[in-house]
Amino acid sequence: MSETMSDTGYLDGQVPDPGQAAPDEPASLHSRLKEHCDRVHAWPGFMAQELGSLRTPELFRLVRKLGLRHRLYGTDPARRVEVLPPWHAAAVAAPRHEMSTWTRAQLLHFLSRMPKRVSQRLQHVWQVNVQPEFLVRKAFTRHALTFMATPETCRFREGERFIPLDLARAAHMSVRMHWFGPDQAGPMWDLKLLRFELDADTHRVFLGGNALNSTGEMRSRCERAYLFNYAPHRGNSDVLLDSHAEEVIASGLDLHWALEQSVLDPSGRKPEGFDLPSVWLGFEDPGDVDIEPEAPGLQQVAFNEVLFWFQARKPAKWPRLPCLGSVEVGEPIMVKGWKRKPTPASGFGSKLRHPGNCWTDIAEQLGEADATHLLLEVMDKSQAETRDGLSLWPLAYFAPGSPQKPARKAVRAFLDFEGLMGRALCDPRLKQATEPRLAKCQVAWLQDRSRLVGYSNDISFDFESVPPWVSHKFQAVRD
Repeated sequence: MSETMSDTGYLDGQVPDPGQAAPDEPASLHSRLKEHCDRVHAWPGFMAQELGSLRTPELFRLVRKLGLRHRLYGTDPARRVEVLPPWHAAAVAAPRHEMSTWTRAQLLHFLSRMPKRVSQRLQHVWQVNVQPEFLVRKAFTRHALTFMATPETCRFREGERFIPLDLARAAHMSVRMHWFGPDQAGPMWDLKLLRFELDADTHRVFLGGNALNSTGEMRSRCERAYLFNYAPHRGNSDVLLDSHAEEVIASGLDLHWALEQSVLDPSGRKPEGFDLPSVWLGFEDPGDVDIEPEAPGLQQVAFNEVLFWFQARKPAKWPRLPCLGSVEVGEPIMVKGWKRKPTPASGFGSKLRHPGNCWTDIAEQLGEADATHLLLEVMDKSQAETRDGLSLWPLAYFAPGSPQKPARKAVRAFLDFEGLMGRALCDPRLKQATEPRLAKCQVAWLQDRSRLVGYSNDISFDFESVPPWVSHKFQAVRD
């Protein structure tokens, strides 16, 4: 990095020492803001321009001296609310995580009057740089994950369920001890932007991690890795946030906030892993690929459908799989556009005496022909379409190492984010609003960092690796 002072006030990209005085400290601005805080008044709007003109070290020192975040988590309820306006007096008895929401709501209301890049820098300083130490310590075993529609866009198109796999990105955040000097170490927040990749030969989908390309050179699926402790700045850097990457910064702040809320609300659910999107393949013609009865994913879906039918006490009409119910003699069943043999009046259900423990038990009762017919109907019922008219099927419906190479025949691969949308946002009225066009911020409790590498939902993930050329900047003191 250059040896010049940037417009953010950072020398060599380093965070200023809180114990050192920043140059030209805005004493008058500090006294005016402190007066408003001591009188329990909201910050006036005209101060937004003055705060936005400060360099980051000055802004960092100012917010730290005001002690807003530390007052909030004090032991005395009266001190915890002295930064709140009088009309929020009812929040005195509120739990700590709700108190935090009140204060953040004030901040967001104040930041709404500022330019986007300036407001993100102030929000970053308030939320990350002056975060109370005990919150950082308790977050060491927590990890947060969310998804972006493209590398530059957080928001998904309304009503869009399938996102091209090559466009979608995952954002992962965690905290651990890092070396940031010869003899200096401290907790650092890592923000990684990861991309998905489909291997057409092995049918494996990768998220993050490093691999060798065809020429033997190392390449990384970790598109960017940031040290999130550093406030956004103007200009490119290996590990510092560029203030122009507003969507990435917004995702990072939401992940950081979700991690903090998980610490403040210990009664919440403690998942030990992340929910990942499912992978689908898109074809121009449904006849481009044929059924693969030996595919474990297709067999599992068919077994679950039969199990649901048994749990519903074997109804005569079962729209999810009509072949299990009553079918008139001679009536052909249409599957994937092809006419199949007429089924008996009682349907396949008459042959099923018990659900068994796996698909093999079902296939033995039905016989090979009827079992294949049932799998065809499951495949037909699962078919989806994109806005471009492509026919989609889950990647799991094809066996690993399939000889028909469906991943190569597919026009494009997609990710299904159903069930993963709806990000909780802080509402100024202390209500959790949900943005349906943003992916959820998931928080997982992982005591062992080795669990950041694994396999789930047809995806091999690696949330630990960073690009080799910046790995020395992410050297951990301990894992």
